[in-house]
Amino acid sequence: MDYQTLNLLFRCNKELSHQRLGEFGFNDTECMICFCVINNKNFSQDDVCRALHIDKTTMTKSVQNLEAKKMLTRKCDKVDHRKKILSVTAKGKKCVDAMMEYHNEWIKSIAECMTADEQKQFDEYLLRILHEMEKQVAENEAAEKAKKSK
Repeated sequence: MDYQTLNLLFRCNKELSHQRLGEFGFNDTECMICFCVINNKNFSQDDVCRALHIDKTTMTKSVQNLEAKKMLTRKCDKVDHRKKILSVTAKGKKCVDAMMEYHNEWIKSIAECMTADEQKQFDEYLLRILHEMEKQVAENEAAEKAKKSK
């Protein structure tokens, strides 16, 4: 697959997602944050920044927006009071669940052009690609840290 095809696939998904996210009062970043927090108990703002590769300014603004929408809460860690532990509220979880259901239905509908074996093989390819990308991100982060420490 070439870059243009992959880029078009991502853009189509993003356009469909934006339409649906607006119905739930989320933007892409806010939805990703809530999904990350739901799937990682006791995650702090810094943990989410690292996991999603979001800068701290964007993270702070998004968390403030989510708190204002009553979709997320932030509490001080019992041990380290500087650390803010995030939790998704029932309202936030309901919205994230609806978004995930939407995405799963979308993925299911576009995968209908493949046989069951092709879908399984495609999933395996995606996992391999993801693993390779994660390795490259880790290598880049290590190289950046090495530059800064010199």
